[in-house]
Amino acid sequence: MEPLIYIIDNDIVSRFCLEIKIKQSRIPCRVIGFDTAEQGLERLIESLDKKWDFPDILFFDLDKYDGGVRNFIEFFESLDNRPKETDIYIFTSYICTNDSVRIGEHPSVKGHFKKPLSGVSLNELFLRRI
Repeated sequence: MEPLIYIIDNDIVSRFCLEIKIKQSRIPCRVIGFDTAEQGLERLIESLDKKWDFPDILFFDLDKYDGGVRNFIEFFESLDNRPKETDIYIFTSYICTNDSVRIGEHPSVKGHFKKPLSGVSLNELFLRRI
């Protein structure tokens, strides 16, 4: 089955660019985008409740998420009964050193990127996952 990718980013242009880069990678996958962190996190919960497909890869933009890195990861880890491991990639317009250290401490977070995500790094990401 094709991997399912969630993109949670309130910046529609950035989200669209990432979706295009994913398509240009020519790796078969399904992509679902969310405008807000709340929508994306609600969908994760709903996916568990309704036994929908759970994402294989999750791109999460921290720029407008008030909860911060730690709260997002704690929320994600608190989702009991996750049917599979999800690779989380944090992307943002900036990453301060403190956030980089905290991001790297969590095993579910496979990487963090500064926007815009390049095609090269996206292809490398897919090669690691598949």
